[in-house]
Amino acid sequence: TVSVLYWLGVSRMGLDAALSLIKHMPTSKLGQTLTNICKLQPELIEELLEEVDQPLKSMKCEETGNEFIVCDHNRDGDSFRSPWSSKYQPANEEGMQPSDGLRKMEVALNSLFVGYTSAYYDGALSSVYLWDLETGFAGAILIKKEVKGCDGIEQGGWDSIHVLEAEENDSHSFTYTLTSTVMVHLKGENTDATTLNMSGYLNTQNEVTERVKNDEDHIVNIGNFVQNTENKIRSSIDQVYFGKAMEVTGEVRSKTSLKAMAAQAGMAEALAARFAKMNKN
Repeated sequence: TVSVLYWLGVSRMGLDAALSLIKHMPTSKLGQTLTNICKLQPELIEELLEEVDQPLKSMKCEETGNEFIVCDHNRDGDSFRSPWSSKYQPANEEGMQPSDGLRKMEVALNSLFVGYTSAYYDGALSSVYLWDLETGFAGAILIKKEVKGCDGIEQGGWDSIHVLEAEENDSHSFTYTLTSTVMVHLKGENTDATTLNMSGYLNTQNEVTERVKNDEDHIVNIGNFVQNTENKIRSSIDQVYFGKAMEVTGEVRSKTSLKAMAAQAGMAEALAARFAKMNKN
C-alpha cells in the first residue's frame, strides 16, 4: 500500500510539472511540446490528453460543404460528427447522437454563434456540440480565428474552448457551469525585419443560475454566458499578457530619450509647485 501511494504521489508530481511546463510554453508550439513530453514520460499520455486542450483543427462537412471544428467532444472512435449534418466522417452508424430536442437546440446555437463570430471576430469558425445528461445536458462551444498578413501581424490565432454543463434544479431553473480555455498567439513583423512573438493560455470556470421556461431561454442564457465570459477573458489577456509585455518593454527601453524625460519631469515639478503656491494664496 505504501509503495502504491508513493508511486501515485510521484506520478502526480510528474503530471503537475508537465502541466506547468506546458502552460509556460508558446501556444503555437503546444502540440510539439505535448508530443515531446509524452515521449519522455509515456505513462502520462492518457492524463495529459485529458487535461490539456490543444489548438483547434477543422475539416469540411461532406454533405453541406461547411467547415467545422473537430475535437474530442464530437469524436467517436476515429470519426467526427459534423454540427451541420449531424453525420460522422468517416461514416459511423453507431456514433453517439443528441436527442431530437437537443439536436434542434444544437442547430439553433450553431446559427447563433455564426452571427456572434461575425460581429465580434470579423469572421471566425465556430462549432457547437451538445449531448444529453441524466439531469440536463452538456455541450462544447468552440471558436477558431486565424489571421495572416494583416496590420503588421505575420500570423496569429485565437482558440476558444468552452465546455458547458447545464444541470436542472427544478422545473424553472438551471445552473450552467462553463469551463473555458483560450489560447492566443501573435507573430508580428515590422518593416525593419524585427519580429515579436507573444502567446497566452488562460483557463477559467464560471457558474450561473438562470430561469428557464423553454429551449429558447437556454439559447439566450448560453449565448450571454459565453459572451460575458469571453469579454472577461479578453480583458485578462490584455492586462496579464500584453499589458505586462508593454510594461517590461518600457522598463528595458523607453520610447522617449532620457533628456526629454528629464525635461518632462522638471516641467511636472514646476507645475506642481505653482499649483501648491496658488492653493496657499
